[in-house]
Amino acid sequence: MRLDGFNATLNADVQIYRNDGSIAPLTPQNLVVASIQGGPGIAESISNQRLAAGDYLIRVSRFGNTGNSTYNLTVSGLPGDRAPNTIQTARPLNLSGTNIRAPFTLTGADGAPEFINSADRIDLYKVDLNTAATGRTFLSVRLTNLPNGTADLLLLQDTNNNGRIDDTNGSGILDQGDAEVISISARTGSSPEAIGGTFLDGTYYIMARPGVEGQASFYDLSIYTAPGGTVPTITRDILAGSGSSDPREFTNVSGSLYFIANDGEGYALWKSEGAISTRLGTVQATSKVRAIRQGATSTEISELTDINGTLYFAANDGVNGTELWKSDGTAAGTVLVKDINTVVGGSSSPRALTAVGDTLYFVASSQGNNFELWQSDGTAAGTVQVAELGAGLIGSLPESLTNVNGTLFFTANDGVNGRELYRLAPGGTTPQRLDIAPGGSNAFPENLTIVNDTGLYFTAVTDANGLEIWKIDAGGNPFRVTEIRPGSLDSGAANLTTVGSNLYFTAFDGNSRNQLWRIDTANADVLSQLTSVNGGANPSNLINVNGTLFFSATDGASGRQIWSTNGTAAGTGARTNIDFDEVNPENLVDVNGVLYFTANDGESGNELWRYNPADSNPQAELVSDIIPGDIGSNPQELTNISGRLFFRADNSFDVNGDDVIDEGEGNGVELWGL
Repeated sequence: MRLDGFNATLNADVQIYRNDGSIAPLTPQNLVVASIQGGPGIAESISNQRLAAGDYLIRVSRFGNTGNSTYNLTVSGLPGDRAPNTIQTARPLNLSGTNIRAPFTLTGADGAPEFINSADRIDLYKVDLNTAATGRTFLSVRLTNLPNGTADLLLLQDTNNNGRIDDTNGSGILDQGDAEVISISARTGSSPEAIGGTFLDGTYYIMARPGVEGQASFYDLSIYTAPGGTVPTITRDILAGSGSSDPREFTNVSGSLYFIANDGEGYALWKSEGAISTRLGTVQATSKVRAIRQGATSTEISELTDINGTLYFAANDGVNGTELWKSDGTAAGTVLVKDINTVVGGSSSPRALTAVGDTLYFVASSQGNNFELWQSDGTAAGTVQVAELGAGLIGSLPESLTNVNGTLFFTANDGVNGRELYRLAPGGTTPQRLDIAPGGSNAFPENLTIVNDTGLYFTAVTDANGLEIWKIDAGGNPFRVTEIRPGSLDSGAANLTTVGSNLYFTAFDGNSRNQLWRIDTANADVLSQLTSVNGGANPSNLINVNGTLFFSATDGASGRQIWSTNGTAAGTGARTNIDFDEVNPENLVDVNGVLYFTANDGESGNELWRYNPADSNPQAELVSDIIPGDIGSNPQELTNISGRLFFRADNSFDVNGDDVIDEGEGNGVELWGL
């Protein structure tokens, strides 16, 4: 409160009285505070005065007979501090029943926003997370409407139970290097601050503090929770707020999840540590490993592959081009293996990374487009070209690298004999060509598939028989197994999938649409056609779920559904009946014998579903309508990591419930876990 603007001869005072409702409240007993120290012409002020709730009277009076004058009275107030400053007194919050559309909020809508300033440097709130079934809970915290500048948001935990949050790294301020600081959001300017992810159950403290020492800021607080494990939750809101971190390339390395994501500083290598299974997929276990190229606007990291517990991948650091890298899960242990293409700005572009024992085989180019087969033991000296099969600058372009019990099979084109199948014996340096199409014709071997760990089946083309199923026989030679479509026409055999000793695939015999077929490899390669739906079937998304083949198909009368087979025509049919013409089940994955997939029932949009064949009456079940309504979160890259399901999805939504996604709500495309 400030009293000024009067003439130089006037001596004015200002006082605050408690209004007790009496006829004459201006008594000494009701006087709360006064400013009477100034002389003539000197302004009076009252500041930093904490007042209890109630009615008050402000009295402006003249001291003595010092004349008359107009004056200015400026009054401003802030609500009382609703968030104390120690963890012992932190304001507890009840988050029961909250969700993304109905969070707990402290806002300025009632004229009383929260604030922090030089006198009230921190606000602390206490939340207890407890999902007994899994020990994991999703928590989202946001500071918004920061008109007065910047504020930082911290999530803390008193892990050693000493009654305080310790500055363990001695920096003088709580930061990400401190052991009890779980997460920080510290953007510049008035941008909203956000922390979100799945946390291990326990007691946490939410801190709001000035982003700049001494600076004041109002803020609104918004918080909600979801039980982890019972419904899908975001593992970590990597690009905090409504932006998308765009996670991809999910890869299992010894039970830990590695992936690529963008936290706003560019795409980088991330991991969720799985050494302790309960921590996998939580904020505490999920962190950036290393940014290969700071500020990268495209992924520039690919081919993530587990080679006996070490992650190998291709990446571009902006200096050496796209080359072979490896990582042990630490920043210091994430290193370039070798700059294969040493031309300035050149890239060897490693791809098709494949482990055979302790050796990594891959395809790369030492110059131009001369792609050939390489191998590596993880050292620069041990990273060498195996052979140069193709003449000239194009190379043999090896593809489909496949480890069959220690022997490497792949396809290549030497420029003379067309694209054929090659074999490299364990420890060998000279690949052997297995000629399927004599002369210079291309056999185009594809779909290399291992059966019973030792047998190799694949598709290939010959002029006489078209595209059919082949195998490597007991003598080590290519042998045609099927002639589904007699003559030189192609059967289009594809989607080779093994279940025990059975090889399932799709093919067209010329009489009906693509159908499901089976080869009994343990019984002289007996061939069976399992579906013959007139105008239907067209199987896709074949997958082995705990010893049973599941796939998607149509009966010709309705939309695609989930089907399965026991290896007989009678035991093949639809297992789900989701009532919608465009269900389109995709992204099938087996997690502990349960089939997870994405589908659209016409009401929830494209969301996550499951089918448990072990149930007494198995039915397709919507796991979670991540975005309530028919928009759909569009889950993708469903991946089983140590018996847990991970995927990417987008929970952005329009706060008004319209059918238009509003990028200002939700978390964008992030990594989810179940």
